[in-house]
Amino acid sequence: MEVGGLRSIKTYLLGLTVLSVMACIVLQFVGLESGTIWRGLRQGRNGLSMTHLQGRDLSTRSTAANASIACTPHDNVAFIKVYKCGSSTLQSFFLRYAHQHDLIPALPSRGDRPIIGCGAVIQEHNVLQLPGDPKWNVFAHHFTFNKTVFDRFMHPEVRFVAILRNPIARLNSVFDYFNMWQYFTNMTEKRPDGQPPVMTYLQDPSGWDKAFVGRQSRCYAGRCVKNCMAKDLGYNSLDSATEFVSKVDKQFSMILILEHLNHSLVLLKRKMCWSMNDIIYYLGKKQRERKGNTTVPITDEMKARYRASSPVDHELYDHFNRSLWRQIQLEGRDFFEELGHFQKVLDDIFVFCHGRKEKGQNVTIPASKWNEPIVISGHTCTVLTWLRHNWDMIIRRRLIKRFGKAEG
Repeated sequence: MEVGGLRSIKTYLLGLTVLSVMACIVLQFVGLESGTIWRGLRQGRNGLSMTHLQGRDLSTRSTAANASIACTPHDNVAFIKVYKCGSSTLQSFFLRYAHQHDLIPALPSRGDRPIIGCGAVIQEHNVLQLPGDPKWNVFAHHFTFNKTVFDRFMHPEVRFVAILRNPIARLNSVFDYFNMWQYFTNMTEKRPDGQPPVMTYLQDPSGWDKAFVGRQSRCYAGRCVKNCMAKDLGYNSLDSATEFVSKVDKQFSMILILEHLNHSLVLLKRKMCWSMNDIIYYLGKKQRERKGNTTVPITDEMKARYRASSPVDHELYDHFNRSLWRQIQLEGRDFFEELGHFQKVLDDIFVFCHGRKEKGQNVTIPASKWNEPIVISGHTCTVLTWLRHNWDMIIRRRLIKRFGKAEG
């Protein structure tokens, strides 16, 4: 081989060596960075496309000072209001979100109706009809879940959210709220003096179910004692409990758990890319006291009987309670740091709203890695106590002003 050819080969090999060294350096650098990127990509769960960074409020509406990456808040949500699961508090919560962000929520045709439609059916005349028939962004009224109906009326990117409660605690609440003893034949006569009616029922749930004589409204099935949460989520007896739970798991983006409400809301905030201001709520002193009230001495035997009598609700609750904690575990340690901060924010709101004496007072919750500054005024305290009928009136007025004359 000629000398010129050897020189060319040496030059070529030297070039390859230099390129290899440079490639190693680049790959090492990218590897350090991509570890962070990959960990971020792994945060998406349950089919949700999430771009949030753990532990930071990245709402493009209210971005925390130290957040460097923004995600887009998800504004299309249907909250299924499950009876006696703390759902009235959450109903107001979602309606407030719709109003504060100028969204279009579903409203009943009549302003005084707590439900929309009848059972699992919604017809045009059941709702406030706006010019142009815009799709709903938010749904938060009583309605038995029916995805076909939501596909018709709601924005196509809707996410479904619901709340569940320990079935025994829910049953106790139903008996207390609806005075359920009056809907069971001879329960008054057979109940020992001083015994809470719910305990009488739990001594023989299957037997008392046969003695139930309460007339249920065709559209409003609140007086329910058996598999009631499942029924609100669309359960029918053709599905086994396992099949139904699997169906709910696929259709719903998130199921909140009342016993772990603050955990649920922080997780919801992260999944929906909302701000901390979006998830604050206020419980008055009496509500706080009732929240921890478990005075009825229900035995393990009673719980076992009720589990056998209402198996779908129990499987539903057990599954999504476990699911909540699995998702929280995936969020990492900073989830509990944010949770602690959120609980302190709620405590500060309670102290201010419960104790304020003078008009014009306000308190500012400082900015943190989780939130922008949140100003709490006397008006804020009032807004946080508004219920469904308050929001219906206010939102109806806003929508009519925005769209013009509405029907219904």
